[in-house]
Amino acid sequence: MIHSPPTRRVVTPEIMDSPHIPEADHVEALKGLQRINRASHTVDRILEPIIQLAGRNRLPQLSLMDVACGGGDVPIGVAIAAKRRGLHIDLSLLDRSPTALTHAAQAAASVGITCRTIEADTLANLPFAEFDVVTNSLFLHHVPAADQVIALLRNMRHIARRLVVISDLRRSRLGLAGAWTACRILSRSPIVHHDGPASVRASWTLDELTDFAAQAGMTGARIRRCSPWRMLLVWERPGGGP
Repeated sequence: MIHSPPTRRVVTPEIMDSPHIPEADHVEALKGLQRINRASHTVDRILEPIIQLAGRNRLPQLSLMDVACGGGDVPIGVAIAAKRRGLHIDLSLLDRSPTALTHAAQAAASVGITCRTIEADTLANLPFAEFDVVTNSLFLHHVPAADQVIALLRNMRHIARRLVVISDLRRSRLGLAGAWTACRILSRSPIVHHDGPASVRASWTLDELTDFAAQAGMTGARIRRCSPWRMLLVWERPGGGP
């Protein structure tokens, strides 16, 4: 059932965020999210500014860390597509879930992508190491409060030598209906069926994300709408990095 469309942000605990999900159910939900990401062309959205950066600076290789990677399908897809274009991605995957990291590492190995995994709570700490590119998809709507989003964006800016790329849901009435429908078409997981609409209700608007980026010091960040009912943030360090 579709409840009344969100005109304000409503945060409902998502099943996927629980550390007590049975492993089989968790993996099935991750596979459902992979199908949703594929249908939403998330890899293409994130890849484009990375390829543009590498082309402008004639870079054959970039280090990339994906924050809150989940099953890793998006960053792995980015690494595969970049490789086809002659760009090598030195890939690191960060998540607080050991189940998600194990699944992501196995998925990467199965397609010949080498990666390192980092188990850490994204909101508690990020590695002190620097990476050329820091990416994230479908996580900001999990963050409870605006000040935590700002802090996360600031941390991502600090550890990105060159570029930050973030893809997330955009709160809208049509987006809620679309999520309810797509989650049932693309996944049999009851976790996905619950968490999909809950994610839309908890997501931020374009104006909110623009304000958060400004407060995080991401001067010049480009934030735009993407289909279906998503938004993309691209911030490049002034001067193009080292």
